[in-house]
Amino acid sequence: MPADFTARPLHNKTVWLTGASRGIGRATAIELAKAGANVVLGARSIEQTEQVAEAIRANGGAAEAHVLDVASWESCQAFAREAIERHGNPSILVNSAGIGTFRPVDKFLDDEFEQQFRVNVFGTYYMTRLALAGMKQLGDGHIVNVSSLAGENEAPMGTGYFASKHAVNGFTKCLLQDVRGDGIRVTLVCPGSVDTRFHIDSHPGMHERDQTWMVPAAQIARSILHVLTAPAGTDISKIDVRPLAKPKK
Repeated sequence: MPADFTARPLHNKTVWLTGASRGIGRATAIELAKAGANVVLGARSIEQTEQVAEAIRANGGAAEAHVLDVASWESCQAFAREAIERHGNPSILVNSAGIGTFRPVDKFLDDEFEQQFRVNVFGTYYMTRLALAGMKQLGDGHIVNVSSLAGENEAPMGTGYFASKHAVNGFTKCLLQDVRGDGIRVTLVCPGSVDTRFHIDSHPGMHERDQTWMVPAAQIARSILHVLTAPAGTDISKIDVRPLAKPKK
């Protein structure tokens, strides 16, 4: 039976959500829709994103899919323009899109290194800039940037990904200082190891491995919902979410 969305804590809230086609983005889209939000989903694959939107609508939620390449300012502008025309200003922005490629620094191919900054850093900046104008008009808003514990650490072959996440962390912390006087909350979410395809996709040549010890993407989504429903006048500015279990040897 479809949920009663009118009784949910995010009822009547419009959410822009990037990286919505899979992983943490997909799980967050579903979780926020369950909480009553109208989720406007963006990702490069319209087919996969539409599948997420259809699953949400089939369970009584409100969702709409759009093509979005966060590495492109023009694509971000088109997404924002269409979303505002159809749904008004956003109350919430969740920047979940992200990529990673792990290689020694002298082994990156073509623009692999730069692309991580285009998606992870510039994509976060582009979408934040576009959402802020409407949030300031509303006098209310919440921006959630999904980063990583990589943004506070270092590791071999991580010069591209870890450096980009360090930048996201610094951007987010400074953003909070810029907008807190406008009634806009900002939260930095730093997951540890999450059970998605990221580890396979980001390490060239890596084989499938046991990931049952990792945090399910749905748990990250619930953590995001938790910060979005914090008491009025407060801001949970940063959370780390890591598995209790350790990798199996």
